[in-house]
Amino acid sequence: MRLTAGQPAKLFTTTDVTGAPVTLADYRGRHTLLTFLRSAACPLCSLRVHYLIERYAYLQARGLSIIAVFETSPETTMKFAGSQHPPFPLIANPTLDLYHLYGSELGIRGFIYGWLIGRHKEWREAHKLRLGGLRSDGNHLRHPADFLIGPDLTIERAYYGRDIADHLPLGTIEQYLDVPLVAAR
Repeated sequence: MRLTAGQPAKLFTTTDVTGAPVTLADYRGRHTLLTFLRSAACPLCSLRVHYLIERYAYLQARGLSIIAVFETSPETTMKFAGSQHPPFPLIANPTLDLYHLYGSELGIRGFIYGWLIGRHKEWREAHKLRLGGLRSDGNHLRHPADFLIGPDLTIERAYYGRDIADHLPLGTIEQYLDVPLVAAR
């Protein structure tokens, strides 16, 4: 079941790929991007992590924390996403309990579009950066989902991807962070 803006975020406690605890309730008082990706071995998912790492200092300075969740094993997640050394937690969730909690979806159309038709530019960029791999222990039909969670742990924006690489645009995230700052002036 899809979640929508205005609903309380679904709280969870787990560990990241380094074994450190991650408790969503600990993010109270901060803006948080909770991003659900497919496989850490997916070049497009690894490219999204790359983009988040590139913008992290700016996003963090604007008050955003990031938590990234992958449906792959801890080993796969560390090998591909972890090798980029992101400054935010990576959660390996092969049991999919967090995906179910947040209503993550599967779809053959999104796979076909993302794999064969509409994501050529992203595939080329991921290949150029040598991101991802050929084999994965994740589900190739999974669509990403992004949630902007407010300081009171309410979902302020829920975004369910239409294909395997459709995420909430970084520009939209940056605009979201500007709203509270403008209102505070």
